[in-house]
Amino acid sequence: MMMSACTCTTIIVFVICVLVTELALSSASSCQGAQSVVCDNTQTLNISSPTTTILSLHIHNSPQLRWQTTTFDGFGKLQGLSIVNCKIQNLPQDIFTPVRNLLQLTLTGNPDLSLLSNTFSMLSQLQSLDLSNNPRLQLNPDTFSGLSGLTILNFDNSTSLSLPPQITSQLVNLEHLDLRNCTLMVAPPLQQLTKLNTLVLSYNPGFALSSGTLSSSLQALHLQNCAISTLPPTMFQKSSNLAYLDLGHNPIDLGSLHLQGLTKLQT
Repeated sequence: MMMSACTCTTIIVFVICVLVTELALSSASSCQGAQSVVCDNTQTLNISSPTTTILSLHIHNSPQLRWQTTTFDGFGKLQGLSIVNCKIQNLPQDIFTPVRNLLQLTLTGNPDLSLLSNTFSMLSQLQSLDLSNNPRLQLNPDTFSGLSGLTILNFDNSTSLSLPPQITSQLVNLEHLDLRNCTLMVAPPLQQLTKLNTLVLSYNPGFALSSGTLSSSLQALHLQNCAISTLPPTMFQKSSNLAYLDLGHNPIDLGSLHLQGLTKLQT
């Protein structure tokens, strides 16, 4: 009888442990929130709140989630979308069509992400796009087509980045461009970005900066740790609006710089 009682107790304890474990896993992989929803380690977007009321959606650590053209159906009021560490390789071309009111989009931590042409073509209201921490990021000539309202673009730590030259004609309202630690060798000509006021090119050793790179609207230029030893004499000839210049940790003689005409530069 004693052995039978012990056996029953053991079984009961085991069943309770299994139930507790399953509840914990279910909670860890669920989507929780109301107007701002966080989905972590999930395979499907099982959201209890009506999707039409959600303004912000954060999908993290979900490599098993399947991305389809219908993934964001019903999220018509969504303004902020964050997809982080999901190991995305490709996205369906029309996946963002249902969320055309997006203002902020984050696609980070996806090492082999490849963005097709016109991926964002329906997002004319998008203001901020974060593509940081995507090593081996692949861009197509028309990846940024349709992003007429974009003001902030971040590629920080997206190594092996190659920017298509079309970027300057597609992002006419861009104000902030972050290309930090992208192992760039040459920056695309940015003169056509007539509203660009902040350019971050730091941590790109071996990077060559030509006099045709800078936009006349530029106000802040970050060039730290680029192994720059010299700059063209005409580098800042059309940069009369430049107020901030950081050349820290570069083997360059600052006295050799031609800074005449930079009356707004803070020293």
